[in-house]
Amino acid sequence: MAKNSTGPGWLAGVTVLDLSSLLPSPFAAHLLAKFGARVIKVESPNRPDPAREFGYVPPGKTGSCYREINDNKELLLLDLKSETDRERLYELVRTADGAIEGYRPDVRKRLGIEYETLAALNPALVYCSVGGYDPAGDYRDRAGHDLNFVARSGILDQTRDREGRCVMPGIPLGDYSVAYAAALRMACALFGARQSRRGCHIEITIEQALLEVQMPFLREAIESGEMPRSGHTLVTGKYPCYNLYEVEGGTFALGALEEKFWRVFCESIGRADLISSHLATGDAGQRTIAEVNKTLSRKNFADWWKIFRAVDCCIEPVVAVKDVVNGLQS
Repeated sequence: MAKNSTGPGWLAGVTVLDLSSLLPSPFAAHLLAKFGARVIKVESPNRPDPAREFGYVPPGKTGSCYREINDNKELLLLDLKSETDRERLYELVRTADGAIEGYRPDVRKRLGIEYETLAALNPALVYCSVGGYDPAGDYRDRAGHDLNFVARSGILDQTRDREGRCVMPGIPLGDYSVAYAAALRMACALFGARQSRRGCHIEITIEQALLEVQMPFLREAIESGEMPRSGHTLVTGKYPCYNLYEVEGGTFALGALEEKFWRVFCESIGRADLISSHLATGDAGQRTIAEVNKTLSRKNFADWWKIFRAVDCCIEPVVAVKDVVNGLQS
């Protein structure tokens, strides 16, 4: 594993112990390492991180995903069921600034790494626990992975195909949402602890993180009484100005929320008569969408892209994953 950060050194001088496995907590620690923190990943030699075997595993190597989120950390093999190895961890805790883990409470206690134990060794330690469900809720002891949490969050109900079937997200939304939430909380708490020399126990769950990212839209539902449905919300196709349009050879993503961008779009396709339908809904909105599709069907993707790339109206092509990968490799 590499020992260098690859981004801004804002957290230079900060040491964080990554006591976790799989994706959410390790990705949060990976973000801290990118911003300059020294991150030490503690992994059992007897029960390696299962992520080592996930996804594509090249011959003689660990899985690509594992390497991507752990290669900017130092690796320390410790069996926390061993008293000797646990004491080695405690020595690190005494001088560390933070620690992050993703165990259930009973496992933390069994391994001797619960907050109370580590805070007694280092009162300034910022300790972050990343969980699945609310630790005080009915589901606190229920196992789960990203798809389970996204399903319970209501997000899958708003992500459906034209036949009304739920569509699985292309990435683990819950895992990444909670990772960013955990990293942000830790960065803020580490700053505070540097000033006060008092640490804290941060608890964040995937359930909570997915709720937080939805709150602007859930607030709308609470106040309007209209529940979000796929195709009937601002970000799922309610308006003609914020929608996906398929043409021969590809798909365009139009995000012309502001009237000025919608105006440019309509003028670009020769349909100035649709400018007033910017935020049309219901039957009027569907008629506008149908008119846009009818107009776009007159040219193929390449011809339209020559027009759209020359104007400023918040429209972009849906890029194939292979092209994204090729871009990273070039």
